[in-house]
Amino acid sequence: MEIKNQAAGRTENYEGKYKIDRTTLEEVWKEYDAGFSFYASECYPNRFPEGYYPWHWHEYVQFFYVLKGEITYQLLDGTHTFREGEGGFINSNALHTLKNASGGNPLMIEELLYPTFIGGIEHNDIMAKYVLPVSGDESFAMFRLEKDVPEHQNILRLLQEMYRLYTDREEGFELQIHARISLLWADFYRLTKDRRQAIHADVSSTGRLKAMMLYITEHFADKITLDEIAAAGTCSRRECNRTFQTRLKLTPFQYLSQIRMNKAVTMLRNTNIPITELAENCGFSDSSHFTKAFRAEYGVTPRQYRTGNIVVPS
Repeated sequence: MEIKNQAAGRTENYEGKYKIDRTTLEEVWKEYDAGFSFYASECYPNRFPEGYYPWHWHEYVQFFYVLKGEITYQLLDGTHTFREGEGGFINSNALHTLKNASGGNPLMIEELLYPTFIGGIEHNDIMAKYVLPVSGDESFAMFRLEKDVPEHQNILRLLQEMYRLYTDREEGFELQIHARISLLWADFYRLTKDRRQAIHADVSSTGRLKAMMLYITEHFADKITLDEIAAAGTCSRRECNRTFQTRLKLTPFQYLSQIRMNKAVTMLRNTNIPITELAENCGFSDSSHFTKAFRAEYGVTPRQYRTGNIVVPS
């Protein structure tokens, strides 16, 4: 795994395959090939710093299934835990984060594809009738695939077949994968139609929260105020607090602290920046304040973590 110094640029590299743009929270798929916009890989959540992959969104849609252990996705509608044999779908533009749910060494398979891989060019009947009603629905962020539900089993089977085809890469594998994603999407469209029509999410609240999260992520090293966070979401201080607590179960400053601590852990692990300078880079007023907060969160001092190769609990 390659992790770049977060102080060196505006992107963060976690698995060597993806980057998260700190100014937008958009995840960029580094290995994307415009000629064949499908990608599949194994994913070990415990290989992310402290078993945690930060909040992000992406233009492509994502299917996944768990081969071993448990993983947890958190979205704006709550927390979703998936166990061995289960899978799911994460929609385009849906904010989410991923972590190791149970310790150990969980393993999942993720399959990423742009909507145009299913429907072709933007303006045709397949895109208009079957793809955009799903991928363009901001209120439809996630769908769970259960291993014991007959309607879900065929989709899970097709995902496994596509992964095998992609990794074997025998002649014609692109055609075989494309044929299967068409069959899978036909089932998925029918399966989710009633669910999508029944959802009445507060899309304006989602956009407001996303704007405030972006502001915090961009300015985590600054001395920011609640008024500034609320202004980013064009709302009052009260509405700012309510939105964070309702959607993330955190206050704005608890979320800010979470971001700062994740930055500090990664920098402690991957740089030799002095503790005093590191504290300032992560938004703490001084190294004493940073040390106290770090110990309260993780039970060790920053120096002990850096020199003792101590694993911070996720």
